[in-house]
Amino acid sequence: MTDALSEYRKKRNFALTPEPQGTTHNISNKTHKPRFVIQEHWASHHHFDFRLETKGIFEGIIPQGLYGAGKVKIFDKGNYQVIEKSKNKIIFYLQGEKIQGKFVLLKLSRPQQWLIEKIE
Repeated sequence: MTDALSEYRKKRNFALTPEPQGTTHNISNKTHKPRFVIQEHWASHHHFDFRLETKGIFEGIIPQGLYGAGKVKIFDKGNYQVIEKSKNKIIFYLQGEKIQGKFVLLKLSRPQQWLIEKIE
């Protein structure tokens, strides 16, 4: 099985940034609530990164000269619950401090690109 985070790790120098390396893991604790985070990122262009649970939530500065250089701030965080999941679509509820509701993530034809839409 190919590690989905390998390309991400190749672009980063973790000795110079405050961000986590990311790990893939299985959650077996039935009381655990999966987390999400929306990061506001000022890099080569201002954008938002939406992340479903990885292992840790961060904000800080990625130094100039490194991939993704710029300020990263947590815009929202909370828990989510998956309702339906397939290869190209994930339907889930978000319960954040700012954002709540039912959403769908749809995989686009471009690699690593997804569209998020609020459906309730």
